[in-house]
Parts: sequence; C-alpha cells; structure tokens
Amino acid sequence: DRAEKAEAKGINLMTSSAATPPLRSASSVSFSRRESSARAAQHSMAETNLAASARELTIPMAEAYTVPDSPVFTASIVEVIPWYKQKRYVCIFLMIAMIMLIGVVAAAVRLPVGGKQPSIVYVNVTDGPTESLPAWIDGNYQATAGNGLDLAKFNRIKDRILERGISHVATLESPISPQYKALRWIVRDDKRQFDLTTQDDESNTIAENEIDDERALFQRYALAVLWYQTNDLQVVHESLSGEEIVNVFDEGYDPLALTEEDIEWNQSTNWMSEKGLCLWHGVTCHPHEQLGEKFDGDFYVAILNITSNNIHGVLPREVYTALGKMKALDVSKNRFAGPVEGDIGMLSDLQDLFLFENGFSG
Repeated sequence: DRAEKAEAKGINLMTSSAATPPLRSASSVSFSRRESSARAAQHSMAETNLAASARELTIPMAEAYTVPDSPVFTASIVEVIPWYKQKRYVCIFLMIAMIMLIGVVAAAVRLPVGGKQPSIVYVNVTDGPTESLPAWIDGNYQATAGNGLDLAKFNRIKDRILERGISHVATLESPISPQYKALRWIVRDDKRQFDLTTQDDESNTIAENEIDDERALFQRYALAVLWYQTNDLQVVHESLSGEEIVNVFDEGYDPLALTEEDIEWNQSTNWMSEKGLCLWHGVTCHPHEQLGEKFDGDFYVAILNITSNNIHGVLPREVYTALGKMKALDVSKNRFAGPVEGDIGMLSDLQDLFLFENGFSG
C-alpha cells in the first residue's frame, strides 16, 4: 500500500509538472517588454519622418506612404515639383514670351537697319497740305514720288553748309527741323534762287563791296532757320518743353499752351520774301559803296535788332555761325529760352550784345 501510494503520488507530480508551464524569470519579462517598446518607437519614428516628407511634397499622408504590420516596411513617394520651383519655371516662360512679343512688334514696324531710313510722309502744319519728303540714305536725300525738290541742288548746298560748320548734320537729317525747312525754302521756295557751283573754287576773289552767292546764301539760310525756329508751333513746343523757363514778367507762362497766334511776331516785314535781306525787318547791312545800307539786295549783315518782337523759342546757332561780320545783336525783351551757345564766340566782330528780359540760361 505504501509503495502504491508513492507511485501514484509520483505520477501526479509528473502530470502536474507537464501541465504547468515553467515560470519565467523577472529579467526575461523585462527584456520582452523593452523589445516591444523599441519596435513601437521605430514604427512611430518612421511614421513621423514620412509624414514630414509628405507635407514637404504637398501630398496627402495616405498617398505618401503605406506601413504594413511587420516591422520591416517600404514607402512609395509620389514626386511633386515644389512651389518655389514652379514659380521659377513660370517666370522663365513669361520672359521667353515677352522676348518673342518684342520681336514680333519690331518686325511689324519695320525698324530701319544699317542707318537707312525709309521715306517719310510728314504733315506740315504751317506750309499747307501733306508732302512726301525725300529719304535720307547714306548722308544724302534720295528722291521719292511726289517730292518737288531739286535734290541735286539740295544735297549740294547741304554738303557746303556742313563743310563750313554752319549747321550740325543731325539737324539736317530730320525733315521736321527748322534747319531742314530753311534749306528746303532756299532750294524750292526762295524767289532769289541762290545756288553754288559744283566745285568750290577758292581762287575766286570778291571785291570788298561785293558778296559772293555762297555767303549771301548762308545768311539767308541762317535767318530762315531763325524764322522757323520761332514761328513753327511744333518746333517752339519741342524746344521749350525741356527748358527751364525763367519768368521775367512775373506772370503765368506755360510754353506748351502756346498757340500759333501767341507766337506770331509783332513785326516781320519782308521776312521769307523775295526781297533782299537788307530790307528785312530788323536787319541792317554793312554800307554798300554804291547802294548804301537799305537796298533790295543781300550784303553782309551788320546789325540784327529784333527787340520787343514777341519771339518765342531758342536762338539757333546759325545766327552765330553764318553772320560772321555782325557787329550788334539785340534780341532783348522777347521770350527766348535755353542756353546761349558757345558758338557765339564765332562773332569776332561783335561789339554790342543785348539779351536781357528773356529766359536764357547758362
């Protein structure tokens, strides 16, 4: 009996031992928990990094990545162009479009190439109807349909004017300049029809009481420039718009508001007529041995007195460069403006100069 009880007890102990799992140590349990926490931390860090990447690429989180249940995972990133790169591409596109537009506009207006200008149609507001002007090409004017100028004569006189330094070439290139209009008047409209020989013969001598055609032509040209400079409304507006007008009369004065009536001279007897310049108002010639001071002819100008004559504009340099024998110049009490040209020093015989009560500067 005692042996049977011991055997039965041994069997019960074996059965109980087989049914009950072995107990874990405290250190084993702590290790398992740390491993789980580490895996959870890895998952959390991966989710945080991918969320930041998704925000930078401006795409939703769900589309940015997928994380499976296993600790090892893969992420699929959708490539999106950042906003700052998009702006750069838009700017580049707009610049290219602008360059193309400028090219189209330039082709449409047919910009001159190589300094050659096409013929121009200019409406002369003071001389009548529309006129077809010659084209300035390679330093000379070329004929165009509807133009009545003797271009051979025009270019011949123009070249001599430039050789003598009477005018600057730039002023004669523009068909709206007072210099161009004055030369056109000399060639086409002046009844006296002065001309120059084809060859400049310096061997010709002129008696003291005579004047050659060249000097007479230059003087008529210079006075015609003065006329157009101060009587053409468009020229007056352009010449005064950029000048600082000195108001010597203490009254309101807006040069751009001037009308044709406002700029009309008080006295202009015989100006721009077929009469000799010795009969033009304000012009006094040197005494001629046979004809005296006042005669219907062209002789050396001694005095130009156009004081108190309601003259607006600037005083052109041709007055200094073409009237070399002038002794007195009086343009006081007018509406002249702008600087006094340094070329006034070319008047080597000048004794009296009156510029007061104007808007001159410099």
